[in-house]
Amino acid sequence: MDLGLRDRVAVITGSSQGIGRAIAHCLASEGAKVTICARHEVGLKKAAEFISSSTGVEVLPVQVDLKKSGNVKQMVMKTIKNFGRIDILVNNTGGPPSMLFQETSERVWREAVDLLLMSAVNCCREVTLHEEARLG
Repeated sequence: MDLGLRDRVAVITGSSQGIGRAIAHCLASEGAKVTICARHEVGLKKAAEFISSSTGVEVLPVQVDLKKSGNVKQMVMKTIKNFGRIDILVNNTGGPPSMLFQETSERVWREAVDLLLMSAVNCCREVTLHEEARLG
């Protein structure tokens, strides 16, 4: 099936394993160039090699902590430097640790908000800032 994604540029967060890796692989299978990112370099490199070798598409792996807005900005800049633009953004992160409500500390809740909500906000902000600048 041709979804019209050939040569589009996609950024998929949390994409060294699981759903994120599957999304990145599907987009690459349709011909999209992909930036994959995650916190752990070893898994990230393995995912990049798998996606690239099985699809023949260029994959840019970027190690990033999405809870840090400066890291998000660097990831976006690396993608733009490498591919020239970003057409697709998939915000995908793992959730907080599984625990009983009463056992979940305020610190764990705040970290979950930073990871799940604020990482998506920061990614959207950085990507749209560059898109607005590109379109002038």
